[in-house]
Amino acid sequence: MKALFLDRDGVINVDHGYVYTESRLEFIPDTLDLIRHANQKNIPVIVITNQSGIARGYYTEHEHSLFVSLLKSRLFREDVFIQDYLYCPFMPNAPLASYSQPDSVYRKPRSGLIDYALKIYKIDPQSSVFIGDNNSDMEAARSANIGFPLLLASTNPSINDHCISSPLDAIIYL
Repeated sequence: MKALFLDRDGVINVDHGYVYTESRLEFIPDTLDLIRHANQKNIPVIVITNQSGIARGYYTEHEHSLFVSLLKSRLFREDVFIQDYLYCPFMPNAPLASYSQPDSVYRKPRSGLIDYALKIYKIDPQSSVFIGDNNSDMEAARSANIGFPLLLASTNPSINDHCISSPLDAIIYL
């Protein structure tokens, strides 16, 4: 079974910087259409996101959890569904010591969250798609052997990145 993996900020929603409130939630319309397409084909959609705003003390895990519920509810109103939402609150040298982990396997560019989803949902990485908006997303996808790591509208792609200008460009891989 293939899956569609998506980064959150910059792919699902506009990256306004540490988005965790409804007033700052602005969907990227083409991504909603892509998720809807995946839903119609029964392809699971899984969000893989770093949330260092928690480690920085900008918002709590509880506030993040409330935001995830809001996100899922707003997506549902748009007739789209995500199978799972996996996040890493850790970062090296975090201002909040309890979230300071220099080598968390779950923080992109490491592939721990993707690897976890591959195992839990019995996903074939080679037929799966990962859309991210920065190099750490691409590194994580390549480390997890995702067949189609796609970099969305980046101004600084590496030589190995396959860039797309719209999330809808990924439909050919689904």
